[in-house]
Amino acid sequence: MLLALAGRIENLGHQLEEAKKESTTDSLTGLGNRKMFDAMAHRAVHMHALSRQPVVLVMVDLDKFKMVNDMYGHQAGDQTLVNVAKCLSKVFLRQTDVVCRYGGDEYAVVLNNTDVKVAHMLARRLIETIGLMPTPHNSMEFAVGASMGIAAYDGEENLESWIARADRALYTAKQMSGDRIAIAGATLAVS
Repeated sequence: MLLALAGRIENLGHQLEEAKKESTTDSLTGLGNRKMFDAMAHRAVHMHALSRQPVVLVMVDLDKFKMVNDMYGHQAGDQTLVNVAKCLSKVFLRQTDVVCRYGGDEYAVVLNNTDVKVAHMLARRLIETIGLMPTPHNSMEFAVGASMGIAAYDGEENLESWIARADRALYTAKQMSGDRIAIAGATLAVS
């Protein structure tokens, strides 16, 4: 009887762990979801307060994604999101990198112990990697790209203002015709 009870408790423990993982994982891409992003970004802010290690937020928004859905359907759009998730996982490899689907065709990456220069290099690599990904439809005559906004956490702001700065940088990059990276700072740099 005790052995059977121990087995049931162990099984419940596994089910609980699986449910916890599912609650923080985007079901389409397998990346972290918005809930995970919120928790890990909050944690990064607290860790910065303790260690003063640099932390950078990269917001990623796909260029021409709406055209994929409109012209080739939502199945092609879903495949595009999955392909981009694979690209993100190839570029942001460290266990400390937090890669999440932020919503729709937007992703967020928290780079712990990373400065803006390294984040910019990784963002460039992501643009190149996305440029090489397969198209979700054989007759697709355009490539999906990505625009990115980068913001280093300044140690003084709250989480919402950090995200807002990265989002404003992303918006600036989007206005520059795609496949652009904007870095938030005293003077906004776009490459």
